[in-house]
Parts: sequence; C-alpha cells; structure tokens
Amino acid sequence: MIIVTVIPGIEGEFDRETGCINWQGSKFGNGYGRKWIDGKTVLVHRLVLESKITGFLDSGYLACHTCDNRSCINPEHLVAGSPAENTGQMMERDRKTPRRKSIPGSGKLSIQQLREIQTKYLSGTAKNRLVKEYGVQYETIAKILQANIPDNFTTVSPRFLGEIKDNGCIIFQGAKDGSGYGRYFENGKSNSVTRAVLAEKLGYELPTYMDACHTCDTPSCINPEHLWAGTRTQNLFDASKKGRTQGKSHPLSNAKLE
Repeated sequence: MIIVTVIPGIEGEFDRETGCINWQGSKFGNGYGRKWIDGKTVLVHRLVLESKITGFLDSGYLACHTCDNRSCINPEHLVAGSPAENTGQMMERDRKTPRRKSIPGSGKLSIQQLREIQTKYLSGTAKNRLVKEYGVQYETIAKILQANIPDNFTTVSPRFLGEIKDNGCIIFQGAKDGSGYGRYFENGKSNSVTRAVLAEKLGYELPTYMDACHTCDTPSCINPEHLWAGTRTQNLFDASKKGRTQGKSHPLSNAKLE
C-alpha cells in the first residue's frame, strides 16, 4: 500500500494502474470522501481542488472527476465544471444514474389505494366511477390501470413511495441529495423526507437541533422503525460507534485544514 499526502491533512492510497489516489477516510454512501472541518462536513475532493484552483470552494462550480472514480482525490484527476458540463460528461460516458422507479398516481394516492383501483376495475367498476371515488383525473386512472406495481412497493406515511428490501429498509423512490437522503418540495422549499417520516411517527415536528437518525445506516431508508430522533452529538457518536467516521485512531482524524 502506497499512501501519499495530497495536501496537508489529506492523504490517500495511490493506485499504480489508474493513477487515482483513493481517500481512505469517511465517505458518503455514494462514495465521495468527506471530512469534518469546523463543525461541518466538507467534500474532500472539493478541498483538494481548492488547493489547485484558488477560490474554487466559493465559486459555485462542481469538482468533476476525469477518472469517474468518486473516491479519487488526485488533483490531476479533478477539474472545475458547471452542473450542465458535469451532466453532459456523465451522459457522454454513459454514467447516467438509473432513473428511480415511479408509479402513476403515487404522488396523491397510497400504493394500497392504487391496488384497490386495479382490483375494483377488474371486478367491473367503471373508470368514471373510480375517478369520482378517488378524486383524480380520468387520465390518471387510465395510467394506474396499466401500471405494474411491484409487490414490495409501499407508501410510507405521510405520502412517500418506497421499495421494501430484504433487510427491512424501505428505500425512498423520489429525489435524493448527493448523500442519498430523500428530498421533497413543498411551497417552493426543499425538505427532508426522513424528518417528515419521523415527525409523522412521533406526532410532532423535530426541533432544528435534532437529527433524524438511522439505525440501519442507510440514508435513503424511510422505514419509520429504522428512524430515531437524536441530537447532532448523539448522531455523531452513533456514527463513530458504528465505524462510520474516521475515528480517533485514524491518523487524519484530528487533522485541521491549514
């Protein structure tokens, strides 16, 4: 193993075959390296590119990998790019993320209601009657009747579509942020899906100083039974206990950005 220092406090393992320098510390679920600095999480490859391009962190540009290796922190493999340029590169190289699964009508109706509609139609209920009963457009009913609803799909209260996995996780099928956490828009504002699900479970909105924490350590999971409310300190302690942080024994754990 060849460990090289990229910038002060940031080091990784050099891969002779690819030339990548792979971050050995904590990572997000999507593979990007992360580091706690002054009480907040910072993407490691963005820190490295800042050393190459002064002012990059405040520029609004993305740190793009020419090697397509998310854990790589080799400055020579990093370039600044706009979101449009990054998307264009992603599609050119066929790196497009698989589209999330969607079910017609699931934004307004639960999976149980969608299955009811299909069952009632097969039993002879007319489409127009289903429109009135469920309060949706005729076109929506038509799409629901043609939809294939997987057996392991469910609706998590208050209104989120999820896919049940063998380990008990329910993976959110809507939009996600770069860390894999579900997001939804309401009144023009982006909100956390896990916080909304936990608030529904607890019966009250979480205070801003509380986090919606996962017992399963899966950011995209929205199973209420896998969520608990904890302070930021409790959340960080839980992450450390489960080995999801660098830990004090790691040589970079106490490093500070110079």
